[in-house]
Amino acid sequence: MRLNCQVTKEMLQTEFAGYEVIAGTGALPVVIRPFTAFKQWMTADDILAGRAFPGRKVVILGGGSVGCETADYLAPLVDDRYPRNREIVVLEMADNVMLNETGPGRSLLVQRMQKKA
Repeated sequence: MRLNCQVTKEMLQTEFAGYEVIAGTGALPVVIRPFTAFKQWMTADDILAGRAFPGRKVVILGGGSVGCETADYLAPLVDDRYPRNREIVVLEMADNVMLNETGPGRSLLVQRMQKKA
């Protein structure tokens, strides 16, 4: 995860060249037009609904609940005998993830993501 991060098209083209871009921008999917030029572009909704299947290198734009749930869903399971070989990066502009969430649901998801890192 990378916090306090402003995402630009140039950043994705250089630092994350070859990655697939997923918009984890909230309950209502948002398509960010300048970012649709990348190798593969999809929303978290596309993935969670089974309409899109990302490859091995994935960058998720947004560390709210939708972006984190998508990262957790795509990342290899903890202690899995046959882990998926994926590299997942979450980019969030705030200083922490899931700032609008509290309680055990947030805590468990963040702990699970940290174990997968």
